[in-house]
Amino acid sequence: PADTSCSAAGGNSEACNGEMDPITAITMGTTTGTLIGAHDDHNATCDDESPGSGTDILYTLDLPPMRSVQIDTEGSMADTVLSLLAATCTEPSLGCDDESGTSSGASRLVFNNLAGGSYIVAVDGYSSDTTTFPTGTYNLRVTGTIAPGGSCEPALTLGGALMCPVMNPCEGTAGA
Repeated sequence: PADTSCSAAGGNSEACNGEMDPITAITMGTTTGTLIGAHDDHNATCDDESPGSGTDILYTLDLPPMRSVQIDTEGSMADTVLSLLAATCTEPSLGCDDESGTSSGASRLVFNNLAGGSYIVAVDGYSSDTTTFPTGTYNLRVTGTIAPGGSCEPALTLGGALMCPVMNPCEGTAGA
């Protein structure tokens, strides 16, 4: 009862109040998923489609301090909208994109000097009109360069998708 961001003891999320789909952690550079059968619990701030945004899936993303990071849905079957939210899972998002990717319907977010911490990544379908705008499978990719002097512990590099800068190698004790 003291945790006001938790809607129910059996809920899927502590922070994303009202989210009906499981929220899983991004642990590798590429995560595949599907919007088919998901609920429409999140409305991306940059999705102005009428009659409204489509279904969505949310992920947690733990990052060390980053010099640069890119999150995209290149090569996906679904027409996507991407949002990066603070761990509190509230809008406005830290970034929102529709159509900046190079492939059709792909989204791309790029951040420089992003603070280390926990984030929420929302993959939204562009529209609830699935006859015109494809829904289905997506590839959620995360790549980037860790800030100079940062820690490159294996759990934080997403299977090597996050790299240390060549001229300023990562350092520090485990857990730093």
